[in-house]
Amino acid sequence: PGSNGLDTTSSVNRLTVALEQYPKSPVYYLLLGDAYQLAEEWAKADAAYLQAIANAKEWAKPRVNLGLSRLAQGKTSEAIRTFESALALDPRNVQA
Repeated sequence: PGSNGLDTTSSVNRLTVALEQYPKSPVYYLLLGDAYQLAEEWAKADAAYLQAIANAKEWAKPRVNLGLSRLAQGKTSEAIRTFESALALDPRNVQA
């Protein structure tokens, strides 16, 4: 876990096992990114979100979560570009 983050070790372990069985699941990668984000393991969160995006190019949710991760890291310009890409896919997405 990160210095101020939550201990998400058991969630990460379960998701890693699930991904061994379903390695192309964008949902599992999204959830893995969420677990890493809660633990404040930003690089791992971003990598998981990018994999979810790669596995589901037309799904806006992983882009929204990646944008939130980048925003939490103080990467405002990257976050804005990521939110804009989510809005391009889903213009009515309230989260983006």
